[in-house]
Amino acid sequence: LFSATVSREIREIARASLDRDHRFINCVSDDAPPTHASIPQYHTILTSAAQQLPHLLRLLAHDQLSNPGKSKTIVFLPTTKMTKLFATFLRHLARETLPAGRGTEIYEIHSRKEQAVRTRTSAAFRADRSGAAVLVTSDVSARGVDYPGVTRVIQVGIPTSTEQYVHRVGRTGR
Repeated sequence: LFSATVSREIREIARASLDRDHRFINCVSDDAPPTHASIPQYHTILTSAAQQLPHLLRLLAHDQLSNPGKSKTIVFLPTTKMTKLFATFLRHLARETLPAGRGTEIYEIHSRKEQAVRTRTSAAFRADRSGAAVLVTSDVSARGVDYPGVTRVIQVGIPTSTEQYVHRVGRTGR
C-alpha cells in the first residue's frame, strides 16, 4: 500500500487490511512543512459568474507569457458539467485569445469519461511538450496523480473541503 498522504483513515484501512507485520515507512519527517506551504497562492473574488471565463483566459495568457514554451496549467472545476463546458469554451477561445493560439493543447478529464480515456488523457498531458498545455478537470485529477512541470493550478469555484484544496494545489508542488 502506497500513499502520498497518510491520513488517519488511510492508517486505519492499512491496519484492517494488511498483514499484522506490515511496516509503515514515512518518507517525510513530521516537522517538514507541507508542500502547499511553499507554493505561492493567490485568490480573486469575482462579482459575477460571467467574469469567470474572461478571468480564466487572462490567467492562462499570463502563464503562457510568463512561461514561454513551457506553460502547463491545470484548471480544476467543481462539477463534471462545468468541466465539460469550460473545456469546450477553451478549445474554441484559445485559438484566438491566448498567446500560444492554436498551439495551446486542451485536455479534459472528469468522471463521465471512461477510466481508460482518463488514463490516456492523463498520460498525454503528463508527456505534453507543446509548451502551452491546459488540463481542464474535475477532482478526479486532484489526488494520486503526478504531473511534472505544472506551472500553475487554477481553481474555479471553492473546493468541497480544505483537504481537497491542498490536494489540488499539490499538483504543482511536485
